[in-house]
Amino acid sequence: MLKIERIIKNFFNRKYRLKNIFITEPAMIYVSKSCKLKIKKLSFNSQWDDIRKNNNLIAGSLYFADNSNINIGNVQIYAGTRFTVNNNAKFKFKSGFINYDSVIECFNNIEIGKGVYISERVQIRDSNNHTIIRDDYTKTAPIKIGNHVWIGIGAIILPGVTIGDGAIVGAGALVNKDIPPKALAVGCPAKVVRENLDWE
Repeated sequence: MLKIERIIKNFFNRKYRLKNIFITEPAMIYVSKSCKLKIKKLSFNSQWDDIRKNNNLIAGSLYFADNSNINIGNVQIYAGTRFTVNNNAKFKFKSGFINYDSVIECFNNIEIGKGVYISERVQIRDSNNHTIIRDDYTKTAPIKIGNHVWIGIGAIILPGVTIGDGAIVGAGALVNKDIPPKALAVGCPAKVVRENLDWE
């Protein structure tokens, strides 16, 4: 495992106030000189034991673009995840983990709360990157995920969505509308099928 401080210093000769940040090789890393980082504890490209034993390591990619603003508390991101914060975008994740082969694409603003568990092959994108020509179309809009949220395998979270505290997003769900707190949402598009749930 490599300390990100060493990587940043070698590439940019600039000091950041970072603590307990580790990257497991192989990983592709780019951090712009102009990005603003506030990171308490981040493990990036963590490998599951069975993958490590078979010496079949998976590469993840981390890209923090020009003037991006990243605020991370205590987060673990597993192997194969593509994590991108684009020019001038803001990303905040208080605590939790992202499982392997997931995609986080932040073009505007993504905010994730405390104790959020994101399963494998999840996609969270706050922009569609293309414009449909119609009056009510929004290409890019912020995403907000509350505290203690569980996002199931293969779910897709689209621009402009808010997911309330304690909610569960089912496997394979396509979330294009808000999900209230403590609700279970499943399907494509996702619909609330139960409310007032607790999970651990």
